[in-house]
Amino acid sequence: MARTITRPLTATGGNHATNGFAPLSDDVIARQTDAGSFSRGKTYFRGKRIFNAVRRGDLLRARCRGSSGGPYLVEATLAPADKPKSRNPVKYLCNCPRGGFCKHVVALLLTWIDKPESFDVRPPIADVLAGKSREELVALIEAMLAADPNLEPLIELPPPAVIAPDAAPVDEAAIRRLIGNAFSEPEDEEYGGGYGGYGSYDYGYDDFSFATGELERVVSYADAYLESGHWRNAMLVSAVLTEQLPSELDVYQDEEGELSDLLRRTDANLAACLEAQERLPAEERFTDEERGRLIDAILAIWEADLDAGGLDYSDGGPETIGALATPAEQERVRERLREMMLPAVGDPWKHQWRNRAVIGFLSLLKGEAGLSDDELLAEYRNAELWEDATVLLLEMGRVEEAIRLASRKLTTVPALTAFADRLLGFGDPERVKQAIALVDDRLWEREGQNVRDDQRLREWLEKQYLEHGSPEKALELAKSRFKVSPCKATYDAVKAAALHPGQPGDPWQALRPTLITTLGKSNGLYALIDIHLEEGEVADALKALAKVEKPGQNAQPAWGFTSLPAAGSYSARVAAAAETDFPDEAVRIYQKLAERQIAQRGRPAYQAAANYLVRVMRVLEGNGRAAEWQSFIADLRQRHKSLRALREELDALGLG
Repeated sequence: MARTITRPLTATGGNHATNGFAPLSDDVIARQTDAGSFSRGKTYFRGKRIFNAVRRGDLLRARCRGSSGGPYLVEATLAPADKPKSRNPVKYLCNCPRGGFCKHVVALLLTWIDKPESFDVRPPIADVLAGKSREELVALIEAMLAADPNLEPLIELPPPAVIAPDAAPVDEAAIRRLIGNAFSEPEDEEYGGGYGGYGSYDYGYDDFSFATGELERVVSYADAYLESGHWRNAMLVSAVLTEQLPSELDVYQDEEGELSDLLRRTDANLAACLEAQERLPAEERFTDEERGRLIDAILAIWEADLDAGGLDYSDGGPETIGALATPAEQERVRERLREMMLPAVGDPWKHQWRNRAVIGFLSLLKGEAGLSDDELLAEYRNAELWEDATVLLLEMGRVEEAIRLASRKLTTVPALTAFADRLLGFGDPERVKQAIALVDDRLWEREGQNVRDDQRLREWLEKQYLEHGSPEKALELAKSRFKVSPCKATYDAVKAAALHPGQPGDPWQALRPTLITTLGKSNGLYALIDIHLEEGEVADALKALAKVEKPGQNAQPAWGFTSLPAAGSYSARVAAAAETDFPDEAVRIYQKLAERQIAQRGRPAYQAAANYLVRVMRVLEGNGRAAEWQSFIADLRQRHKSLRALREELDALGLG
């Protein structure tokens, strides 16, 4: 049962805590972090690694001894009692390499739940500072900056908590310095290891935790300006942030989504600033230059999201541009978006995904109606999204045009056959002919250039010929596939075509011996085993297995179309099939498999060996040869008497 603290704190050790806090329990903590951090945090709590624990109002702060570093400074801000459903803790921080809701935060909170009176209660920092003179405050700030120069950018900006509607214009240079501090890469490590200080700058946890902490301050300024109705300052802070973003954000390990969340908040703030322009008096609205900067900032976040592969940094911003941008602004956005498109070279998935996303944004600029079919088709052509264009043409009823475009532009086999499948979907005999002709022409044009593509085209055509009344053509294609790649799959294809009800004559009886011979000559022994077992020819399967087991045998799968399985799995299947009619062969194979497993050593191998030996026992005893079994297992135990784990596995199954 989870421990819970829900009561207001009472006097402990002479200190008086006047504020109550929202419920906090093991379960509440566990839901906010990963299982590993929670488990290790519990170990740290039990090991009493938390020390110098202090509570200032709703803020808990302590030191935590680490396993290979530290001690680390860890903090957590508790939710108030009048907000029991809010997230608790409200905020947390640790200057360990991992950062976030780490094991040290877990240990701090578990210590608080278990023994809140162990926290030294001190006045909130604001109360302490309020009692100091101006000279004392100046000296104190200078001392703090000497201890941690990274805090210097903060003194150039008003704290977000005291920003008022009549606040002065924001100091953009100070914001830039604060952001630059987050993404800088110092040449030395003079300040490494400090609380919130520089890390190793290999873009691991240290620098990322520091960077997101600094950026949180920047976004907090924008939030505060937004809440106070100072739209221009909110926009400027957000715009400066997007202008300062590194070109490659993916070097940061955003495992907990902290950076993504900051970018989403920035996008939302920019969207709110643009929406507010509709409500403001004319004299308070942004200038054309400021609106352009705001829109550029939204586009920068959206492009960063594109570069990252689609992490949803940008949601409200694009829709707001679509709804509120002027015609001139929208035209400029269109130009920018088209510059973001990729040519159809390199990674085809990246090209298609990115260009489709761009076209989605372009559609937003057309309002609720979106792009018309003709406009969308033009965009697909411009973006070289030929698959999308051919599908749209079919939907528009322009089938002949779609077929012509597909024949020229759908260069990959999957794209071409997917289009052909759509033509088949019309259910019109004429469209069926056109689909088959399209694929057949491609095979004729490019046959021999790529074996894999040729085989895929043949397989598609083979299926269609069988379904649409041309089994002779299907058989020829299947034979061609088998010739290129003799294997079980192509053997089955030839068999299916030859035995098709509409196939004239009885070609299978003449074809099968030739196929079997070919497989034997092409090292297709595993395919032969599959075929013989499937067709109940156990003696032939045993012969094929014997060839596989020959020293130097080079049985191989057909290139590119199947994989070579573990030989042991084939041996076991053949042995199982041979138990009734060929018991001696079955016993020999099982014994060989068991010895092979024993030679590998280790408990799992011994378990596998014991299972094979169970089959040996059953076959021998089932054929009245129990004495032979007893002699065999006694000899095996004697030969491997030093293997205690093997003996245990044999004993567990009653072998011997």
